Amino acid sequence: MQPELEKKFPFPIATSFTAVIWYIWHFPEWAMPTSNHYGDSLIGFAITIFVSSFVGAAIYKATKSSLACAVYHVFINAIGAVYDWNALFDAYPKTNGMLLYFGIIFVASIIIWVVCDMK
Repeated sequence: MQPELEKKFPFPIATSFTAVIWYIWHFPEWAMPTSNHYGDSLIGFAITIFVSSFVGAAIYKATKSSLACAVYHVFINAIGAVYDWNALFDAYPKTNGMLLYFGIIFVASIIIWVVCDMK
């Protein structure tokens, strides 16, 4: 979806549209009491989706591989299965850890985007 959106919109706008779609796609997880996201912070997860969309888009731009994006998603989900991501995200906006983490990976994804566009 991202490459098709980029044909009509600049990278940041296309990626923001993708983030909104992914947020809506994942939203039903809050309706299921058996989900590990039930009761989580919706704002915290929205920020997670937004930043992860930029990271995924940057990975795709650098590799031209949907598989690389899927591997990134699996890696993040695996970390979430081992560590309590909810402790980091649910305290939003009271934690500096979340802001630092997302700031670093957001800036890294923008750098990848700029470098790939220069090629």
